[in-house]
Amino acid sequence: MAAIAVLYVPCPSRAVALTLTRQLLAARLIGCANVIGSDSRYVWKSKRVSQREFILLAKTTTAKAAAARRWVARHHPYQVPLVGQLALEANA
Repeated sequence: MAAIAVLYVPCPSRAVALTLTRQLLAARLIGCANVIGSDSRYVWKSKRVSQREFILLAKTTTAKAAAARRWVARHHPYQVPLVGQLALEANA
């Protein structure tokens, strides 16, 4: 079994999520990705925010996950982007 990591990356628009996906694929930091629409609620700078976000679920190997997370953190438009990581076991 290969050790797989899934990166969870909320994005402000579908276009941003797709651009990040294309660039991560081109850099060979991920193998594939899904973009899912989401209604997000959160507090930012003491204000309640309700907005549409798009969740980028990027699949990579655990060996490439740290590099992919650093890359997203540098290229993401949010001031403080979330780049979460889930570890999964995939069938060979």
